[in-house]
This record gives sequence, structure tokens and C-alpha cells, in this order.
Amino acid sequence: MMLKTKKVTPKRSFQVLIIKNRLEKAIKMLANSLNIVLYLFWSSKYSIRNNHIYPLGKTYDFLGFCVMICINCLCIYRTLAIDYVDEDVPKLEMKLLSAFNFFYVIYFMIGFTMNFVLNFGFKRENISLILKIQSIYLGIDFSKRIRGFIIWNWVFIIGIICTDIFIYFIYYMSSESFFVCECICDALFIGLDVSIVVSMRFIILLRKYVDEWIRQALLMNCGKHDDVQSNNLFRVYKNILKTYVLYRKIFNVLVFYHSFGVFYRNLVYFHVILSALRMFYGFGDD
Repeated sequence: MMLKTKKVTPKRSFQVLIIKNRLEKAIKMLANSLNIVLYLFWSSKYSIRNNHIYPLGKTYDFLGFCVMICINCLCIYRTLAIDYVDEDVPKLEMKLLSAFNFFYVIYFMIGFTMNFVLNFGFKRENISLILKIQSIYLGIDFSKRIRGFIIWNWVFIIGIICTDIFIYFIYYMSSESFFVCECICDALFIGLDVSIVVSMRFIILLRKYVDEWIRQALLMNCGKHDDVQSNNLFRVYKNILKTYVLYRKIFNVLVFYHSFGVFYRNLVYFHVILSALRMFYGFGDD
């Protein structure tokens, strides 16, 4: 009797993935600076383990989905069940404050949900973006400037977090009521602002890459023509274009949505600060 044997071929996809997804030390620091804080707000875009970058796991996605549902429920409860009443404030101003709060919560509820959907839908693209940035980094001399860029990443991210906390602190101090669901929603809403800062830092990095590429191209034109260097610069140029296409695909909707709400958010912040000034210093009282 002839026994049928099944040919077993070694699975090399995992090994190839490990090789392709390995990060240089500087790029690992860069990627962490743009993602660690987002992880705390359930807005992470990728996972980095043992100097390799991976898509987020199913557990994180499931928990993130549950958090998104809970936040949406809290937002709906906040808009429908919580009534803001202050006898010292005129009725017209009270109506405006209620309208501001309603649209503010809806704006961030949509933004938080959209951010989760984009991160889930663009898992591979987020990883490809980091790997493309690494390929550009390896193609041009950017090692002296990358550390300063990473430091500024932390400065801007911590700055936007402190700014949001300050605004929320003023709001809660000037308000006679305090609700736990408000605090939870506002805390997670900070992640949306951090995502906007991250998107801006990505485009600034691409701009710095372009400036460095132009500088090296001019130096090459002034010296002897080198085919190897020319091919390298051309390859870097193509990677910059591909990276920009990836960036637009990932962040275009988020940036547009944020730009749409900037004017309204500034009105809300202005009202919060004005209310605080009136409460503490009597500003605007007759």
C-alpha cells in the first residue's frame, strides 16, 4: 500500500515580517515618541516590541471598541441627562452655554469614533508609514537632526495635553456642578488633540526630509557626478513621495475634521475663560 505524504513547506512569512519590520534605534525612538501617549488614550496606531513594529492585536482592538461604545454612551448621557443651570447667569447666555456644550460633545464624540475607525482601518498603512520614514532616514544623512526632532515631539505633545488640562480645569472651577462622566469624556478627548499634533509632526518631518534632500542634491551638483549617489537620491525622492501619499491616506480625514471644528472650539474656549474671569475677578459684571 502506498502511503500518501503531504509535502510540508516551511513558513517563511513570519521570518520575512521580522526582517522587514525591524526598526533602527533612532526610528524606534521617533515612533515611540509619536505613539506612546496615544496608547494611553486608546488611540494607538501600532505596537513596538523587541525593536520591531507590529499591527495592534485583536485584544487591544476589542478593548478599544468597547471603550468607544462606552464613551459614546457617556456622551449621549451627558447631552441628554445633564442639565446646566446657574441662577446668576442670564437665560440667553445659559441657552448659549447649553448649545456650546451640546455641539462640543457631539464634535468630540464623532472625532473619537472616527479616530478609532481610521486607526483600525489603516493598521498596515500606519506601519508602512514608519517603515518608509526609516527607509528615507537610511538614504540621507539625517542622524544629527533626528534627536532634536524627537525632543520637540515630546514638547508639543506634552504642551497640548497641559493646555487641554488647563482649559478643563478652568471649566470645572468656574462651573458649580461636577459630573464624573464629563471628566472621563474630557480625559479621553485629549487623545484626539494628541492625534492632530502627531499628524502635524509627521508632515513637518517630511518637510525636513525634503530640505535635507535638496541640500544633498545641491552638494552633489557642485561636486563630481556620482551615479551611485544619484540613484540613491532618486530612490529617496520616490520614497518621500510614497510617504506623503501614505500620510494623506491616513491623516487627511482627521486633519480636515479638526480644521472644520477649530473656529467652534476657539469660541468654546473663549467662553470658558470669560466665565472664569467673571467668576474670580468679576469681569463683565455690571
